[in-house]
Amino acid sequence: MAINPYQVLGTAPVICRGRQSLFEQLNCQLTKPSPDHVQIVGHKFIGKTVFLQDVALTFKAGKAPYISALYLDLGHQTPSSDREFMRRFAEEIKSALLPVKKDLADEIDPNCEKLWDILPEVLELLQDENQRLLVVLDGFDRVLGITSLTRNLWDRLRYLAEKKSLRFVTGSCRPLRELCKTEASQTSDFWNIFNPNPFKIGCFQDKTWSEILTPFTDRNILFDSSAQKELSNWSGGVPILAATLCSYLWEQIELGTTISKTQIDNAATEVFNQSEIILDELWDECGVEIQSDLIELTKNDILLSKISEHRRDFLEGRGYAKASGSKLTANCRLMQKYAKKREAPVTDLQRLFGDNNNYERNIRNLLELRLAQVSNANQDLKRLIKCAIGDLNPEPNDAIMRFRNITDTALKLIWSAELTPNYQVPQEWIDFWRSKGEQIPDGENLPNVPNSLGGQCRLLIIMTGTVKTRRSVARFISKPTALLVEHIKAIGDFGQHSEGQKVSLETAVAFCLSAIELCERLAHELP
Repeated sequence: MAINPYQVLGTAPVICRGRQSLFEQLNCQLTKPSPDHVQIVGHKFIGKTVFLQDVALTFKAGKAPYISALYLDLGHQTPSSDREFMRRFAEEIKSALLPVKKDLADEIDPNCEKLWDILPEVLELLQDENQRLLVVLDGFDRVLGITSLTRNLWDRLRYLAEKKSLRFVTGSCRPLRELCKTEASQTSDFWNIFNPNPFKIGCFQDKTWSEILTPFTDRNILFDSSAQKELSNWSGGVPILAATLCSYLWEQIELGTTISKTQIDNAATEVFNQSEIILDELWDECGVEIQSDLIELTKNDILLSKISEHRRDFLEGRGYAKASGSKLTANCRLMQKYAKKREAPVTDLQRLFGDNNNYERNIRNLLELRLAQVSNANQDLKRLIKCAIGDLNPEPNDAIMRFRNITDTALKLIWSAELTPNYQVPQEWIDFWRSKGEQIPDGENLPNVPNSLGGQCRLLIIMTGTVKTRRSVARFISKPTALLVEHIKAIGDFGQHSEGQKVSLETAVAFCLSAIELCERLAHELP
């Protein structure tokens, strides 16, 4: 049997199908006399990466005036610094140029300190020969979420992008400027180089099915009109679901067959039973509010006037629903079927927490259930947290009055495990901290542990590593746990000196969740 051309999961390359029209539009932008830098925007699981890899592969083969192309996935092994970003960027440029311009490729040393001088020179030499390099950057969502990447990086990339010999194509879930996490990144002029109208990659449309089904046609396997319609109805045009259905059919259908509606229905039932991982991923991306809409669509259409624009865009953009007149109707039968399967837990969440009154009535039970899940915890600490949860109603301020005792109990457990039985700090730790210029709390009381809770928290923070020491000497406690202790101590201080300031139930609940997490971390980390 021929190799299955519909790859779904795994590491094998995926063939891009159903995107010819989008490619032609992009090609026009990239090959016109003054080509644009272009953004490709689309939801998760919509096929951005497959499309972008195909674009890079097509242009790498030599598509005038582009001499080569590169694809850089920033979503995996995401660079955490300007230097690391530029090193990977330079490595890919060198690799792309090596087969076609070895002399230029040899000029690039990714580990060189003068990359910012070398790369512009290489691009200018390409420009002199009226040649271009296409750079496809995928996974920009991840890289723009890293605050350690500075405006300096983006400004320098803009300088490179101003060269006629370089053009960028980026892939992300939303337009790039919306993804910037820092004000410095947002103010960079790099984002202004892109065409202001991103290309949006969406679900497969009815007119693209003939292109998607080409491998079947080549094997003389046909779909009658009702079968192709059902393929669209079951998948909703969602690329990963369409590929999964086609992959199953490819393995089952013999050469020269005409596929019927019944065979599509049977295939969809098998795919539903075998593809829980994929459906889980799609479902979990929705969130409870959208999940509730999907459940409602299994029973009734939804009036457009009764659904927010955000939810409508989400459902239509992912192929799960479509507008019909004044209503939103279901569009993906596989997701409909999965919504019915998952109805009970979502309905329970809505019943228990769907409005403020139910939230206030049930949140304490949820916290108690979460605390009960913490195994092997110190019983005194667990009891104090349970009492705090019990005090949430009717006066949330009463709950945080317990946090000072929670802090004290947690610190005693930590010192019993970390320090000698008499709570003394090893002299080698003290000498190391002083050599690094670290300010040690209650220094005159050393090697004894500070008397105050604040001093003890500061000691714990130093033990687990600071900017100055750059290493932890703690045997058991991690930095996140130390930060939780410090946080809970601050809550306890406020509880003792609130000066009449009221705490909302929602805030007190967040505090209690922090205490539960501390309890679990101590149970996990301490011997």
